[in-house]
Amino acid sequence: MAAFAPFEPQPRIAVAYSGGPDSLSLLALSQRWAAAQGGAAHAFIVDHGLRAESADEARRAAAMAAEGASAILFGAERSGLDNDEVARAHVVVEAPLNPGFTSLNLAQAVLLVAWEWRMAAGLTAGAPGEDQPRATAAERDGLFGHLTAELRTRGFFKSPEKGPRVLRNLRALIARADPSAQEVRTLRGIVKCLTDRPPR
Repeated sequence: MAAFAPFEPQPRIAVAYSGGPDSLSLLALSQRWAAAQGGAAHAFIVDHGLRAESADEARRAAAMAAEGASAILFGAERSGLDNDEVARAHVVVEAPLNPGFTSLNLAQAVLLVAWEWRMAAGLTAGAPGEDQPRATAAERDGLFGHLTAELRTRGFFKSPEKGPRVLRNLRALIARADPSAQEVRTLRGIVKCLTDRPPR
């Protein structure tokens, strides 16, 4: 899962599976990984209709998932759910669609429901670095001072009367960005690298 990082603390992930051996393995591994992080995996059952036994597999998968958590059942790409399958559902999910395009393919349906579930749970993606300690005021001031000194050394302020406004905007930009301590160190390293050459 490291390839898909970063994740929020105590992640909750959605897993679409059909009940076949490969997707059941995916679900088991996902549940194990999520539990180890203090989170949970939620099952989205899919009848992909690619094999004659896929509907039975999906029913068994739904029954297994129902023993421990909620499950969302999707029908086959071509035919959807049959009446008996719909009758077993506790809730039927409907999405308002464009009247000119009233159907979704299976992948779009899973994506839409997974997105709405995530938003309803109040989960946001989180920007990379959000879990890192934020830079202190002193560290932000150090970055500002470093940038200011190098800009002055290299003659950036061609118009002296505009200098204070530019510096004020630069300081506000750093404050709004709320960088992490690591990001400040990285930016200062970049400035140092770019300015190691003698000024013109």
